Amino acid sequence: YESGPCKMLAVGLGKQKGAERVHSDGMGKIGANIPSIAKVILARAPILFALPCIENAYDETCRIEAIPAGRILAEEPPLLEYAKSRMAKVPFDQADILFVDETGKDISGAGMDPNVTGRSPVLGISRPFFQRIAVFDLTDKSHGNFGGLGSADVTTQRLYRKIDFEQTYPNGITAAEPLAVRLPAVMPSDRTAMQFALRTATDCDWEKGPRIVWLKNTLSLSEFYISEALIPDAEALDNVTIVSEPMEVIFDEEGNVKELR
Repeated sequence: YESGPCKMLAVGLGKQKGAERVHSDGMGKIGANIPSIAKVILARAPILFALPCIENAYDETCRIEAIPAGRILAEEPPLLEYAKSRMAKVPFDQADILFVDETGKDISGAGMDPNVTGRSPVLGISRPFFQRIAVFDLTDKSHGNFGGLGSADVTTQRLYRKIDFEQTYPNGITAAEPLAVRLPAVMPSDRTAMQFALRTATDCDWEKGPRIVWLKNTLSLSEFYISEALIPDAEALDNVTIVSEPMEVIFDEEGNVKELR
């Protein structure tokens, strides 16, 4: 059921208390808790219907359904499969390093969507199996909430200066998941964060060069940067087009990315 109507009943309408109850048995049982709690709410509360909205790979609404209360439990799972089929993902089965310009609660509940990064504090590492993830900044709309940053291996002092622990820790406590609010290594700048990721990635083909994917954030996958080592993989894909020649990363005096040209 994941983040559909049943979760909105159990957690959305339940607010902090509902979220705490759903997570109280641990992440291993949350998949069973969400529909079982939703079933009780549907039986006792005056719920008329649900209006699930499904987004496509461009963060646009592509489908809206109206489901009467009595059919929510039955009709949500097929909609989840449809939603997953429309989800944007990194088009490579494996890469070495992921650079992410920004993470944030306005981008994903996990700051960075685990379906894109292949990283989850609970589920571990999956496709595209990045060895290292470096994150450079936190969105202003996060208001200092850095939840999910623990999925990265390294970040910057610029991001660290924006952190508000009081805004963040209640999420980790309510979800009973301390790994979601842990901190990665903190480097002085974008450049040193990149160097940290490169230096600690141990399974790269250094003759061909590291296979790097560089995203603005996990919602912005229509265009992104790749290192030259990934060009052959990109050229082999029907749904990917290389639109520029290789660029040089230009850093400012503090070592943060100024531009690519």
